[in-house]
This record gives sequence, structure tokens and C-alpha cells, in this order.
Amino acid sequence: MATSPITGAIDVVGERDAGAQDLDPATSSSQRRRVMVVGEVTEVTFAPATEAPVYQAVLHVQNRSDRQLGGGDSYVKLLWQGQRSVPGVMAGTKLRCVAVVSFNDSVPTMYNPRYEIVTPRRISR
Repeated sequence: MATSPITGAIDVVGERDAGAQDLDPATSSSQRRRVMVVGEVTEVTFAPATEAPVYQAVLHVQNRSDRQLGGGDSYVKLLWQGQRSVPGVMAGTKLRCVAVVSFNDSVPTMYNPRYEIVTPRRISR
């Protein structure tokens, strides 16, 4: 696993960025790979108390590097099984996530991803 042994943070150098082809079921290869995606949470859903706990978020990913190749924005479903809430994950939050991408009904899905909340950089004056 590519994480910092000291802080537990995701190693952004060691993880492979997801391209548009990794998030498209038509062009994705049959091999499953761990990838890193960065985007903004657009919605969250959680299961009612009468069902098994699952917390779901939809992440809007901008594929900047693939725009010239015809790639555009993508959406990835993030599912945390066994959780009724996930700290810090709410609509409007920018996340960096690492997990294996699978396609559930042709929707790119990451189960129990490792995540970091990405904060905007402050400009010192």
C-alpha cells in the first residue's frame, strides 16, 4: 500500500492517477487496478436504520490531462460498507481517494476507498 509510514497519508507520487479510460466501462481493460482520483463530492446518501449500514458519495472527477484526447468529466460512486457516516465526507468537500475501480451496472465504483480531504492552498502575502 502506498501510504506514508509516519502520517498514514496517501502517497500521491506512488499512486497511479486515473484517466478517462479507467473510469469508462467501454474502454476499461479487464484488469482491475488501484487508481487515485481527485474530485468534489456532489451528493451523499446513507442507508436507513432498517437496512445494512452503507454510506455512499458521488465524486465529480475532472480529467484535465485527458481533455485533448476526448476525455471529459467523470463521476465515481464511493461506497463505505458498514458505515452510517464518514468523517468529513459531505457535499462540497474535495477528496483524494485511492481504491480499485469496479463497474457496478456500468457505473465506476470504489468500495471502502482510502481518502484525504484536500484543502485549498493559502497564498501568503
